[in-house]
Amino acid sequence: MLTTSEAFIGCLVVFLVYRAAIVVYRLFLHPLASFPGPKLAACSTLYRAYYQVIRDGDHVMEATRLHERYGPVVRVAPNTLHFRDPKAFDDIFKFTSNFTKDPDFYDHLGQSEALFGMPDEEAHKERFKTVADLFSKRFAQLFETNIAANVDPPATYTHMSRKANGPINIARGLRAVALDIIQDFVFDFVPDDLRGMKDEEFDTLFVDTTWDVMDWTAWCFRNFPFALTLSEYLPLSWKRVILPGEAANVESFNVIMKLVEDNVKAGPKWRRDSMISRMAGKFTLSNLTSECMGTMFGGVINLANMLPFGAFCVCSDMELQERLYEELKSVWEDPNEPIPPYSTLFELPVLRGVVKESLRLMHGIIIGPPRVVPEGGAIVNGYKIPAKAVVTTSSLYVHTNPEVFPNPDEFRPERWAKSSDLLKMEKSLVPFSKGRRMCPGREISYMELMIVFAALFRRFKLRPYETTKEDFKWKVYVSLHFTGRFFHANLEPRPDWPAIMKNSST
Repeated sequence: MLTTSEAFIGCLVVFLVYRAAIVVYRLFLHPLASFPGPKLAACSTLYRAYYQVIRDGDHVMEATRLHERYGPVVRVAPNTLHFRDPKAFDDIFKFTSNFTKDPDFYDHLGQSEALFGMPDEEAHKERFKTVADLFSKRFAQLFETNIAANVDPPATYTHMSRKANGPINIARGLRAVALDIIQDFVFDFVPDDLRGMKDEEFDTLFVDTTWDVMDWTAWCFRNFPFALTLSEYLPLSWKRVILPGEAANVESFNVIMKLVEDNVKAGPKWRRDSMISRMAGKFTLSNLTSECMGTMFGGVINLANMLPFGAFCVCSDMELQERLYEELKSVWEDPNEPIPPYSTLFELPVLRGVVKESLRLMHGIIIGPPRVVPEGGAIVNGYKIPAKAVVTTSSLYVHTNPEVFPNPDEFRPERWAKSSDLLKMEKSLVPFSKGRRMCPGREISYMELMIVFAALFRRFKLRPYETTKEDFKWKVYVSLHFTGRFFHANLEPRPDWPAIMKNSST
């Protein structure tokens, strides 16, 4: 009869032999054993966990450092290859690709059963039919009035900061605008206390949680799934302290579920065509909540990077800001009149360049969501990759390719006016990814960026306040997350916009 200590030692020996066998297999016998990379990364996902969790979102930059050492393809996890060459992006994400979404990645986001992360292609195709035409150019043209209606409120709020002789938090203000726009797309109605622009300081729940949810917590759950299980037993007050990102996620989900319930009850006499009006009654409450939350957060997080970054770059270059103002003035003589149509704004070269540079340098979903190689294997960037391996790359490498974008780290709207380079640059602008599973919100996002920038720079002259380029340094969760101060600016109304002067004097 074994004693307790002998049984323990026996179990420990078995465990260690088992783990040693896994290490030997991964190092020497695994289908990816011939690919270069750190030995620790080949042995265990702990290497990935260190840069995602302990180094807090530094894994994309670490992958870049590994490419400098090992070459264009690096084994960054036991079953994952990371590619550096921009051609790999096309091979993985092109329209004819048979690669599928990696369930391991989307599970930790809570989106594996929603359109954003659903790995099953047929199931995704069937569900997307319900809302497909909401993402069409035709619907975007109809939705333009909603965007314009949500863009004017920031203008009426600016007198409050100017009246107090202080700056305005542009970053939060633009996040609030993006929130209100996407809420009109997703829901039939939203109560005022959940609207971003209804608070003078932009201090509302979703303005906060769409920022707070992007932290190390998601990477912790991906690398240590048991942590997610344990977190379910913690009260929300504890989560706010220990796991702030998860607390923001849970709080948002609960509020959105109630909002979805209220919206569904109000149907079928819908006020407008929206996601909720299309999907109500066809899916469970939990699934419907996941879809609405995924689309709402997806419609805020990236645009809330692009809008303040682009605005900062413009107002940091007074010559560029004046050129943009004069261009806008040429098609929008009286700023008290409605914003010109998107079709007019799109033809303005300076404005179009500002939008495209904002998209390019903020990268969209920078991690390049991982894909699983189909049966029979595939060729990626000239390398034969075995079936079931996971492959990934980053839009960072496409957007900073000096062969396409000379001086790629510089914000240069004028580069988009060079007709000889346009086709090559357009093919290399992938903030929405590409292929069948690319972000479907491209049309509305372009429209939103154009209209917001047009309204902001036609009506105001911006001067940065205690904000520098250093404040836009970033770390990576699903998308970029700025590490510095929120972008603040002083807003000076243009002389030909008396409406704001009238508001500020009352």
